[in-house]
Amino acid sequence: MLPELQVAFRDAVLGRGDPAAFAAAHVEPGGLDPRRRLQVHRNNTLITLTDALGAVYPVVRRLVGDDFFAHVARGFIERAPPASGTLIDYGAGLADYLGGLDAAAGLPYLPDVARLEWAWHDSFHAADAPPLDPARLAALPRERLPGARFSLHPAARLIRSSWPVGRIWIAHGDPDRPPDSVSLDEGPDYLLVLRPDYDVRLRFVGHAEWVFIVNLSRHQSVAEAWAAAIDIDSTFELSQVLRDCLTGGLFHGVDLGGPFPE
Repeated sequence: MLPELQVAFRDAVLGRGDPAAFAAAHVEPGGLDPRRRLQVHRNNTLITLTDALGAVYPVVRRLVGDDFFAHVARGFIERAPPASGTLIDYGAGLADYLGGLDAAAGLPYLPDVARLEWAWHDSFHAADAPPLDPARLAALPRERLPGARFSLHPAARLIRSSWPVGRIWIAHGDPDRPPDSVSLDEGPDYLLVLRPDYDVRLRFVGHAEWVFIVNLSRHQSVAEAWAAAIDIDSTFELSQVLRDCLTGGLFHGVDLGGPFPE
């Protein structure tokens, strides 16, 4: 009985079913009309979850304005309420929701901005792990490098967009100053979200480097990932990209298929 009552209360708070009927059947008046008492819970729920989404997606909120964001949030909340007891995990599907929203069709880059903001949030809350020490890799015999398989740091996130979402995000990142102008013709963007030293950062990379890192993230060897990268750009500089990845804290570990030289 209790689980069914809890589900019915959730649906009433979210506007599903018939809130008036639920209030009449299950809410004691206590000096206040049952429907108004239920509405208090509904208002508090929507405000709390809208604020939680706004904290994760501040740039999306600035791009569309507070009123439209509240409208979007309400629709998302009703469709996908929290599935756990922590709000840290809430809001992962907002980008896909925006992508299917006719009212947001005039901002075709908006879902990808949301994906970038979620990547930032997700990276911030990801597991801690020490980055791979560049000095250890320097001890690796050169003939073993092509077969090496790197594992990315658990806080690393990869974003690819046809739109200049990284520049849009930066341009609207400071609420205290007017946003810089960004031409939509400046896309596409290939982005890494990293968290070296517990500080989340955004890094722009080229198409070939992005393809290289994506393939490494799929546990391909350096040789396999390099072959995919030079298909994009024949001038791809493997040594420079590996150096940038190591110093940027992108890698957590490396698998050589055998003992690592000490």
